[in-house]
Amino acid sequence: MKLDLNMGKSHKSYNARYMGFEDVARTFVPNYQFRELVKPESSIIVGPRGCGKTTLLKMLHPRAYATTQLENNKVSYDEMNFWGVYIPADIQWTTLLKKVKEREKDSPLINQVVDTLISVNVLSSICSCFKSLLELSINHLEESNRYCETLTISQIRTKEVDLAQDLITVWKIERDITPTLYGIQQYWNTIISDLNIAIKNEKECNWILARYSSFLESSHAAFDAFYEHCRDIKYCALKGFRWALCFDELELAPEELRTTIYTLLRSTNYQEIIFKTTSSYLLTTPKISETDAVEGHDYQDILNWVHDKKSEKMWESFCADLYSQIDEKKVIKAIKNYDLIRCLESAGEIIRQSDVNVDYKPGSSTYKLYVELAKIDESFKVFLTERGINPEDPFDEDETKYNLLKKIKTAAICRYYCSKPRTITPFYFGKEILFDFSEGNPRLAINIMNRMISSFVELGNLDIKTQSSIFHELAKDKMMFYDHYPNAEVTISPSKTYSLGEILKKIGEYFHDNLYVAPFSDVSKNTFYLDQQLPSQIMDLVRTGIELGAIMKVDNTEVEYPVYKLAYILYPYFSLPKRLVATKPEKLSAILSSVINKDQLTIPF
Repeated sequence: MKLDLNMGKSHKSYNARYMGFEDVARTFVPNYQFRELVKPESSIIVGPRGCGKTTLLKMLHPRAYATTQLENNKVSYDEMNFWGVYIPADIQWTTLLKKVKEREKDSPLINQVVDTLISVNVLSSICSCFKSLLELSINHLEESNRYCETLTISQIRTKEVDLAQDLITVWKIERDITPTLYGIQQYWNTIISDLNIAIKNEKECNWILARYSSFLESSHAAFDAFYEHCRDIKYCALKGFRWALCFDELELAPEELRTTIYTLLRSTNYQEIIFKTTSSYLLTTPKISETDAVEGHDYQDILNWVHDKKSEKMWESFCADLYSQIDEKKVIKAIKNYDLIRCLESAGEIIRQSDVNVDYKPGSSTYKLYVELAKIDESFKVFLTERGINPEDPFDEDETKYNLLKKIKTAAICRYYCSKPRTITPFYFGKEILFDFSEGNPRLAINIMNRMISSFVELGNLDIKTQSSIFHELAKDKMMFYDHYPNAEVTISPSKTYSLGEILKKIGEYFHDNLYVAPFSDVSKNTFYLDQQLPSQIMDLVRTGIELGAIMKVDNTEVEYPVYKLAYILYPYFSLPKRLVATKPEKLSAILSSVINKDQLTIPF
């Protein structure tokens, strides 16, 4: 991602899809996922939108590599022995294939169209990658010859012409074009345009389908040609003439196309080709695991979101590096460590005795909290009494009771604070929240810091309420986005339609009511699973929420099925604290029982 590093200005967050390789590379902050990705094996980067999958794939391109060598010495490519060919998915592919299906039904032509859509885009991207490598070779020779090139610029240009003539032959290009990589690139642009127009307008394009429906053979032939003509060029030879075909944003592609590519992760016979691609949690294709891996060709999943304690620690380290680039005002130093009891102490609600340094003991803030909450919350008083704890003197050195008092601290703080009318709940402050609420999403991490910097410049400080207000505003913005996300709604009846945002609100309100409205309990509810009672329409909305990062998959080794929660960035919308320890996940159909009308919705199982 590109960061605006001008002093005093807001630091912009960009979508890497629309950025050049050089811009992505200049301020790229390497992470654990990148170190896994550069290993010479096929990989699937798994995660929701915005988690940096595109950035990672673009960093494998020769232009990104060249930029880091000159401008970003934090990035190490020591384990990378291949060049990345970046191949972005096109949202038009789904539309085009739908048109073919409507016209051809179960015709073999459908698979041929899928193969051709992949093939022409792959060959176009390979040509672009070759062109970049030769241009970079000439650039380095003109500037400093840091790679000790022995060829002249004229000799490199001659090799490009020879390569182009070979590509024209192996790719069966019959049109009269200039024998340069630029000329071939223009040819592919024309072919892609012709194919799109022909399918949309139901015109004949059989010659394209017949000629370009097998990209692996054509790719292999191109890589052989490149080796034959360019093996003596020092820069081109840096990565040993092995290639990674990097398919990005396959979430946008039709299922048939994804299946074709995912299957190839384990079954290609070409040793110089590996695959790097992306997926959401939900798009793992069963056919992958059913395919026997060719020797030397297996793949690894690279999980690119915060899903367990280890990834949480790695994300915090990444954020620290990221913020060091954009935080010229040293705002991070004004943000203290997270301790939820401080929201009560700072408001003067609970005053800790200065001579009491041990939590839960008489005179401590937590002790006073339990005493005061028992006075105003009958269910809390009953909860303590039933467990043999005196509500008027809630301290006990018995290990079981002491552990229980520790366990309920967060829930007790929340219920006490929200027992009175408040403008906002100031639960969202401190470095832990600053790092953790972005949950592996670099764009969101930068957005959060942008707002912190802006408030710090305006106010000169970042107290608890200011930080919490920022997170409340971010939560509102996110919810508004989900409320109005295109085509993300389900019709329950002629008079009632639910948007994705409304489904998210139902989930959040369920957990809110469990914490604040139901009788006090030490059983926390903040996770759920997708059960078989979910209607298909609701399931589609939930899938969209997962794709967008509104719903996050969490690590839960106690159950065999996937477990989910709302994204932390939505927690302020429902006054939910981060530190409630989740217990057994709830069935989503039970959470959404008020929405589901079994007479009008279809069960998908």
